[in-house]
Amino acid sequence: MCDQRRQQIQAIRADQVKKTALILVKAGVVVAIYAVVLRRVSFSRIESLLTPGFCLALFIGVLLNLAQAILCTLRWMAVARGVANVPSFFQSLSAYLEGLFFNQALPSFVGGDAVRVVRWRAAGVILPDAVLSVLRDRLFGAMGAALLALVACGWMYFTPIETYKVDAAIMLSAAALLGSIGVLLALQSNPLARMVERYPRIQAFMKHVADSPLRGRQWLELMSNSVVGQIFSGLSVYFLALSIGIRLPAVFLIAFTGVVLVVSMIPISLAGWGIREASFLAVLTPLGVPSESAIVLSIGFGLSVLLGAMPGGLCLLMGLSNPRDVPLAADLEPSISQSRK
Repeated sequence: MCDQRRQQIQAIRADQVKKTALILVKAGVVVAIYAVVLRRVSFSRIESLLTPGFCLALFIGVLLNLAQAILCTLRWMAVARGVANVPSFFQSLSAYLEGLFFNQALPSFVGGDAVRVVRWRAAGVILPDAVLSVLRDRLFGAMGAALLALVACGWMYFTPIETYKVDAAIMLSAAALLGSIGVLLALQSNPLARMVERYPRIQAFMKHVADSPLRGRQWLELMSNSVVGQIFSGLSVYFLALSIGIRLPAVFLIAFTGVVLVVSMIPISLAGWGIREASFLAVLTPLGVPSESAIVLSIGFGLSVLLGAMPGGLCLLMGLSNPRDVPLAADLEPSISQSRK
């Protein structure tokens, strides 16, 4: 028994070392990108852009990101329509904001999606339904960003932006869109459940998913919500751009935000920092935007997202993230299908 306990402790420590190393690698990527990017800018020029108008635009951006969080919470609950024990809107919004806080403000081992699953699980939603709702919500969010990105790519083909950049953005956006659709359809496939017969718990989860398909009307509703939510992010970029003198078409700036969001999904940095700045520079400077303005716009957008996640920290301080003790593993038994009324 002691040897088994010792092995478990060693496994936990090894896992923690791997996760810490991953965080350090991502932090190194951010530092490296900033080291390259900041060599191209004048700090005195950056300082001149930090006006009261920029601060006002940043505040508007925070409000828009909070509005997006409300929309995303509604989408999350819509995905789980028909699921038993779904928490109230305010409880779900609290969980969503806590998840944002973990994703944006903490270089932690716990992802925001895991926080959301735990919060709903604590409220009485069975584990497979909690996991499925968060997974579907994330996939629809990616699809909304990818659709906007493809709109921006169509516009970029008629600009001085290098063709290889546009082609790369199209491939990445199309992969995000088609990949998300493919995963959603695969999850609803009964044959897929039969392919994992050797793993009873996974098979039970897959059968549960196949028994909870999304209908055509739900796809339209969820996709509309996702696109509108991403437009809110685009509007924050637009107002920030206006405040520092960038005069590009509003439709382009809003749609281009989709490109930035899709690129930021690549898990090689912390909360998109560094990658976001490189994306703004790569696209906006060929359009005549000074490097300093592109950097300030990017950092302002990142700060609006970060500050919009701060209410999640308040929820944590108030103890709203503490789940009750529930035997989670029991929820993956084959009898799971009996949970729906």
